[in-house]
Amino acid sequence: MVKFLKKLIYSTVFNFVLITVTLLCLLLLLPVSLLPSGTRNNFFNIIAKIWSGTLLKVSRTKLVVVGKENLPDGPPFIIAFNHLSNFDIYAMAKAIDPVFRAVMKKEIMLIPLFGIVLRLYDSFPIDRKNFQNAKKTLENVSRYFNRHPYIMAITGTRIRNKDFFKKKLKKGPVVTAIQHKIPILPVTLIGPDHVQPKGAVLIESGRTIEVIIHPPISTENYTLDDRNLLLNKLREIIGKPLIEKGEAEYVEE
Repeated sequence: MVKFLKKLIYSTVFNFVLITVTLLCLLLLLPVSLLPSGTRNNFFNIIAKIWSGTLLKVSRTKLVVVGKENLPDGPPFIIAFNHLSNFDIYAMAKAIDPVFRAVMKKEIMLIPLFGIVLRLYDSFPIDRKNFQNAKKTLENVSRYFNRHPYIMAITGTRIRNKDFFKKKLKKGPVVTAIQHKIPILPVTLIGPDHVQPKGAVLIESGRTIEVIIHPPISTENYTLDDRNLLLNKLREIIGKPLIEKGEAEYVEE
């Protein structure tokens, strides 16, 4: 009972801070969006770091970043990762430079103010159930590849790491990277689903999230016929630390 009450208190405080800090950051970013692109992007990076750092600190989540030397000098590159929890974004926003933009499910972009600001800063909604619409969205995103890195989850929706090798991975990140001949940066996340699993309201404070940044993969010599080959390569790279740390067991496709 004491453990549950402690968890409830930490979660209540965290969710209050999450709403308050997010709202303040959005209200600040709204007028900043009118500034020249270079200036507003610098502001976005600073505010995103403050936002993510605050949320990690309040939740008492320790962040461990491995392989930061593998980060490209700048865009274009697509960040392919295993999507586990809302805490994925907080951890990666703090760990990765420059701060990425997102191609995210359209429902998130319908949140008042939140969706407006994300659009102003070059994030895009995608309708996963409508192939033609999704294809058009990715074509629009491609115009911004030289401005920002973009995150795309190869698992699609949030899962547990233990299910990583049991899920069919999404080809969108691979196909997009091959079509536009831009590198893919594989990132393995360990821990976000221990802090706040999919669907959970309460959080587990005092946990550790590890962000493992692997060397980028050039897509120059890949064609669309090689998309399954590249996807399997990503599966092996991202999945290897999960096996080594006992987060997942290898399952042959």
